[in-house]
Amino acid sequence: IGSAVIGSNASSKASKAQTQAADKSDATQRYMYDQTREDNAPFRETGLDANNRLAEMMNSGQFSRKFTQADMNADPVYQNGLQFGLDQGTQGINRQAAAGGNFLSGATLKALTRFGNDYGSTKANESYNRFNNDQNSQYNKLAGLSGAGQQATNQVSAAGQNMANQVSASQQGAGNARASGYVGQPNAVNNGLSSWMNY
Repeated sequence: IGSAVIGSNASSKASKAQTQAADKSDATQRYMYDQTREDNAPFRETGLDANNRLAEMMNSGQFSRKFTQADMNADPVYQNGLQFGLDQGTQGINRQAAAGGNFLSGATLKALTRFGNDYGSTKANESYNRFNNDQNSQYNKLAGLSGAGQQATNQVSAAGQNMANQVSASQQGAGNARASGYVGQPNAVNNGLSSWMNY
């Protein structure tokens, strides 16, 4: 009977020890998941903000609109450089024509017209390229931040899935330990009683 009681107590203690170990394991898993979530929170929030701004700009047509005259007029590089370049080029052509005695000739007027058109087209094209580069730069920066947020979210999701798997396995182990304890206690008592009856 004494050995039955001792066996029953040992089985109960073993079951409790395994259950406590499983509970500690669960707490550790929860702590690590919470820490991962906290560490990634700034990146997820920044990514969400960038994604919202990106969606807002896409929905408003900011990134799909075409380059316009208003964009060119608002380009300070175009506005500041155009007139200076035209003035310098025109002066050069006029000085060359005056030196050759062709200041008011048709060839000089033709050269001035060609220069003005070519120079204006070149500067307009540069303004167009700046506009597109600015648009692409804005988009790429926001998309990069949004992507970083998505990566952080994926890491938190993976950590959560890992925690769920580990806790599930731990709970299964605790359940098995309890079941083993429930079976072990009666077995120890039955073995003790059986031995007593045999004596």
